[in-house]
Amino acid sequence: MLMYNISMGIILEEEQKGFTIIEVMLFLALTGFLLAGILAGAGSSIANQRYKDAVQDAADVLRKAYSFVADTQIGLRDDGKDGENACDSLVSSVASSIKGEAGRGRTSCSVYGAVVTIKTDKESALTEIQTTTLLGRDLYDVTLQKDTEKIDCTNDENKDKLYCVVSNPSSSDIELLRALEANNLVRHSETNHTEVAGNSATQKIKWGAFFREPLKGVDDDRNEGDALNITLLIYRSPRDGSIRTLVKDDIIRVKGGTEAVDYRNIPQSADAGDYGVNQYFKQNADGSYDKFSAKDVFICVDSGGAESYADHARMIRIMKNAHSQSGIKLEDLDADVRDPANPTERVLCDKN
Repeated sequence: MLMYNISMGIILEEEQKGFTIIEVMLFLALTGFLLAGILAGAGSSIANQRYKDAVQDAADVLRKAYSFVADTQIGLRDDGKDGENACDSLVSSVASSIKGEAGRGRTSCSVYGAVVTIKTDKESALTEIQTTTLLGRDLYDVTLQKDTEKIDCTNDENKDKLYCVVSNPSSSDIELLRALEANNLVRHSETNHTEVAGNSATQKIKWGAFFREPLKGVDDDRNEGDALNITLLIYRSPRDGSIRTLVKDDIIRVKGGTEAVDYRNIPQSADAGDYGVNQYFKQNADGSYDKFSAKDVFICVDSGGAESYADHARMIRIMKNAHSQSGIKLEDLDADVRDPANPTERVLCDKN
């Protein structure tokens, strides 16, 4: 602002105070840009951390199934707390439905492992992992049959009878589990209702992440994998007690149909043999057992939208014949993962 000094006869410039409108607008604009960048970065960091938590939680759920099988005194409960042995908790209501009499000081059933069903709906970006107990007749109870029934296993007519299957050293684990009536469902002897054998636990993958298969195709022609729907049979060998893992490339469905079994809502009139895992222990017409197989499982955990991970799905790998938690691996994003069944091709979750 200019002022005229009469005594001096000169024009003086008065010192300016405050900011001009242009300076204020520039300040506000720069502040807005900085704030937007900070918020965007914070949002991306939160999304990425949620995705990492989802991957770790999913791996931990699978590891817990191995812990349960390794220590059958630990039961499965929906609240995640340790429970009692499934046979101990169900002996009054279920043990009698598993045919046979218990030896002195024993129940007539045994815990043989866990059935893990992984079910994914890709459209809704939802994966559920459901773990149920694999319960069956006690092996010692079966061996008593020879004395009570006088079975002659050299007679071909008796080869499929329980004692003969158990006593035959060449019987496979699947044959043994079938002979022991191992199943994740049982028929309640008192109410005549089908129910889960032991307890069950269901967990959803968090923060919108979901499971899918690795990329399909070769080289640059690979396409995103389908939603992952598989069943893991993690069991103790009735023969030697070692823990093993078998895989079925589908979820358990009602026998003869396409409906997936929801163990949280089983019809009371359901036949345990038609709804449970035992239906897949039966032989094919040619005598083979191809429902379950031993192989590596590659699980791509889709981010479901986390920015930095949108094109970089982490991989959870379940090693072939995994026998403990160490068989569950979280692969690095840049890891050179190969399937032993096809070592010439990398197993990838994304194209980058």
